[in-house]
Formats: sequence, C-alpha cells, structure tokens
Amino acid sequence: MALERLNSLWVGDRLGYLEQLCFASALGQGHEVVLYSYTPEALQGVPDGVEIRDAREVMSEQRLVRYSDTGSFALGANFFRYRLLEKGLGYWVDADVYFIKPLNFAEKFVLGWEDESKINNAVLLLPSDSRIVQDLCNLPNDNVRPPWFGPKRSVRYYVARMTRKKGVRVQDLPWGTYGPEMLTYLAKKHKIADLAKKPSVFYPVGWPDARRLYGPAEQIESMIGPDTHAVHLYNGTLAELRDQSPPKGSYIELACKKYGIETPL
Repeated sequence: MALERLNSLWVGDRLGYLEQLCFASALGQGHEVVLYSYTPEALQGVPDGVEIRDAREVMSEQRLVRYSDTGSFALGANFFRYRLLEKGLGYWVDADVYFIKPLNFAEKFVLGWEDESKINNAVLLLPSDSRIVQDLCNLPNDNVRPPWFGPKRSVRYYVARMTRKKGVRVQDLPWGTYGPEMLTYLAKKHKIADLAKKPSVFYPVGWPDARRLYGPAEQIESMIGPDTHAVHLYNGTLAELRDQSPPKGSYIELACKKYGIETPL
C-alpha cells in the first residue's frame, strides 16, 4: 500500500534540531514529506528529501493569526491544518512528531486520543469532503461562542463579548480551544470518536512526561508499545531543553544519532 504524504508548517527562518529529527524520521519510514512556509526561500535547516512549498497555496497569511496573550502562531497553525485537510493533500503532522513506524493505516479517518478526555490534532487524516472537515474550517469565527463551552465558560464568554470593544475574537480564546477541544467535540458530534486510536499509537508519552525524553532512553522505551507509530515530543513543554545538546543515553540523543542529526555543543 502506497503511503500517504505527510504535510506540516513551519513559521520562522530555521528548523531546530528536534524538528529536523522528526522530519528525518518521517522520511526514514518511507513517507513523502512536504513542509509549508510563508518564507520558503529563506527557510534553513530542512533535511534533504523534504519538499518546501509556499504556505499560501493552502491558506492566506492573513489567516495565520496569533494568540493575543502569548503571540504564538499555534492558533493559525490549527486553521492551516484544517484547510490542508479540506484540500485533500494527505496527512497533517506537527513538526514535533517523531516516527518509529510508517502511517500505513487503511482507514479514511486517522486521529488519536491523547488521553481519555482529548483527541489531539498533531496527527490527522480526514476525508476532504467530510462534515467534520467542513466544521473544522467553518466554526471558528469572532464573536461566536464555541458550542462545546459549558455553562460557566459560556457565561464568561458572553460577559466578555458585551464588555470588550471588539468583542471576543478567535485569538482571544484560550490555547487549545480551536485545537484538541474543537476536534474532540466534533469527533463526538459526527460519531467518529470511536475511530480515534488509543493514546499508545501517537501519544505514548503524555505532555506531563515530555521532559523525560531528555532522560534515560529506557524510561521512554518502556512507554512505547507494539502499536506505537509515533511519539509526540511536545516541543512547547521542553523549554530550555530543546536548545541544549541532549544528555548521552537519552532517548533524544539516541534518536539524533540514528538519523545523523547534529545537536548543539
């Protein structure tokens, strides 16, 4: 079975060594990898074999909005992945997903539980004409309450909408609102939540344990099961670690050695 193309987005002028490792691992599993950038001519540190394309082919730069509190482009990256799925270009994968097996699934809907309450959106394959993709693309709007908000959050939302000059914009809502929260709600609404894979498939190392990736490799290897295809590294939780050379014998150090990725001195 031919493997689906993997697609990702990078905002910035250079990949860090963790991103280089993740893309090299995807290539190593036999996938075609396309990396989108809004500055494709300036992007550096991309492993040989990764195709660089202009992100405007998928979504205008104006839609690449930042969270108003942190300035992070993670919100715009959520919107980008939904438009990419709408175009039927293959998988979306975050730039911090490390592959240990190819994504050789026969299913049309490929998504995974991060834990017992959330479906993460770091690895996604959904039919372009599916109702869930339509909702993922169309639901996020300024001054429209997310329908998955419970009573307390709904009250806070309506109060903010009435008291702020600009109301409540999508970028004013908390991290994850239009990521795993929306995806989990819609997967249940469209009755595909039961198709989502167990946490062990894509998220065997939960975000609370992500820093253990820089500890002894045996700790991480004990979390990886026979059904594990990828490990989400949760780059955002690694703080100063991701800018340092990984300790000898750590899971990250051994993975970088395997793929010939240079790390900081």
